[in-house]
Amino acid sequence: SAWEELVSIVCITTSGDDTWMTRLKGDLMLLQGQMLSHTGHLHDAEKLLSRLLHEITTRGEEESYAACTAYTSMAEMYVQKHLHWQQQRGSQAQETAEDWLASDEGHALWRSEVKRLLQESKDQQRRLTRLELEYRARQALLKARADQLKTAAATDTPEFFEKAEEYLERIWEIHEGTFGRNH
Repeated sequence: SAWEELVSIVCITTSGDDTWMTRLKGDLMLLQGQMLSHTGHLHDAEKLLSRLLHEITTRGEEESYAACTAYTSMAEMYVQKHLHWQQQRGSQAQETAEDWLASDEGHALWRSEVKRLLQESKDQQRRLTRLELEYRARQALLKARADQLKTAAATDTPEFFEKAEEYLERIWEIHEGTFGRNH
């Protein structure tokens, strides 16, 4: 096949030169890191991409195209970690809110909210059913409680976005140093 011929030609023309093998290894590490990142194996992706960046730095290529590609992959992975953390935090807050609503305090507040909504609905032309009002009260209380829990935990935000921003700024610095400010 054409691929095998190409590999043979590269091997023959570069025999004794290890740079192409090093580059190929780096490209494969990058590809594997991206695959891990996009399939949700974020911890493994972070380890592999960090190892790749270490190798790039060891070779003195931290301002190369390969480095920029690796920096981009690291930034994307940290954004994915942040989104995953947000999703977990939301699920945890929702679960805690459900538990709270099942408690005596939550149930009493729900009952009083349903009574308030029933009283308000008497004055409206289009009356809602009791079941619909109960559902609306439940959803509103769950959302309010989950939002309250997420706000209270907002101070414990991991620095994933900050790390992503650092990598993106590094890419910008390299591009600006290579192509100038107005590229």
